[in-house]
Amino acid sequence: MTVQHTADIKDQLRLLMAEQTRLLDLLIHELAQKNFDDAEIDEIANTVLLMLQSMGVSVHSILRLTDTVDMAIKDCFGIARTVSEMSINVAYIVSSDVEVARRAKLHALQKQFRDLKRSGAIDGMEIQIRRSVIPKTSDVPDLEKALTTFTNKKGQEIRDWTPLSLDQRITKVGSLNKRAVTSLFGSKFAIYRHSSELLHGTYFGVLYFWTSPSGERLNREGFEETWIQIHLVTLFTAVFFGIIGAIESCASRFELTQFSDPIRDLTSRALKIVDASEN
Repeated sequence: MTVQHTADIKDQLRLLMAEQTRLLDLLIHELAQKNFDDAEIDEIANTVLLMLQSMGVSVHSILRLTDTVDMAIKDCFGIARTVSEMSINVAYIVSSDVEVARRAKLHALQKQFRDLKRSGAIDGMEIQIRRSVIPKTSDVPDLEKALTTFTNKKGQEIRDWTPLSLDQRITKVGSLNKRAVTSLFGSKFAIYRHSSELLHGTYFGVLYFWTSPSGERLNREGFEETWIQIHLVTLFTAVFFGIIGAIESCASRFELTQFSDPIRDLTSRALKIVDASEN
């Protein structure tokens, strides 16, 4: 692969991510402006709105960090992981009945309240963070229900917002849109392994960016080729197909048929670029 060809692949992948954010913005606009006759559908839409906006913000961060070919791409893997998982959560919420959206909101409510007073201890040392004013639980609507929902029998916080694993959530999306399942699973598969190593601060997580897949130390030319053919393609796959899965799910649930052609066009172009990067 020539230097010019790899540069073209980089530009095309980043351009496609930027174009996808505009489609995401259009979806956000549609959901924000639309008044659904069904109150439960309206509640589900309002629940995922901020999540969709957050995904767009993360993509813009990735675009800034991949403007030049350097080690900043390492930090993009954690960001891409949040996009992938949030895409899965959005698709899961819109594929489910309203109780799942309500559970997500209860989880957020009790998290916000518990953050007003937190403590931890290790090796005889204790740290406590406390706000000067903490409201009574009875003064905050739904807070007592939220705390009860996310407290186990031992009185400990239940940290996960849903008992379902990521794969189980993706499977649930299949009841609404089978294509979205393929996109979401591809997104998770692309990013989860290596982003986990980075986020957990392992030696492998760093070595992954300094060496070739066979473990050899990379020179500048090898680094640039690996940066585009492996790292950028991995990021793109996780982010692009995660967001496509979320948009597909929203379009199906909220009957937004105008998204079908743009989704098809973006996906077709993405697959061609990824295929070209392997040659």
